Amino acid sequence: MKIKVGLISTAALIGFCAIGCTKNDSTKTQLDPDLVSSGQQAISKVQLETKFKKVSDGVDAELKVTGLVPNTQHGLHIHEKGECAPLDFSSAGGHFNPKGHNHGAPGEQSHFGDLGNITADASGSFSGSIKIKNASSEGDYSILNRSLIVHEKTDDLKSQPSGDSGDRIACSVITTIE
Repeated sequence: MKIKVGLISTAALIGFCAIGCTKNDSTKTQLDPDLVSSGQQAISKVQLETKFKKVSDGVDAELKVTGLVPNTQHGLHIHEKGECAPLDFSSAGGHFNPKGHNHGAPGEQSHFGDLGNITADASGSFSGSIKIKNASSEGDYSILNRSLIVHEKTDDLKSQPSGDSGDRIACSVITTIE
């Protein structure tokens, strides 16, 4: 009987990873923010697709996010670990912060992973490129094998430690930088 339970648990974990363990260049499925606050475990409609390109002064992150509430802002951060599990993406750890700075706005002396906010359009989508200045695939500012996370609320760019940006609603592991 223990073997059956172990096999069922393993199958459930594999099924869970099929939902929550994707990498960049792919679509991500995650929790609905309305259900997170009520403590329910459910899958939302928010999806994140990413592509990272090396440029002369850092990395450009091309993003496509769909399923957001129309006309809303959402905090965007690089998190320290390249993991997108469990369904709340807590395994991604905190904001990537190699120099130990306080949270803040991009361009200030802040967490390296503080990327500001993205704004959903009237259809609940965001599509665009975000420059991550000085980012690389090696060294102190390597973003390779870290996670890019979209949060449910606007980052206020000052509250510690994460800008009061709320739950994590989309996640992509950065596995390649072209």
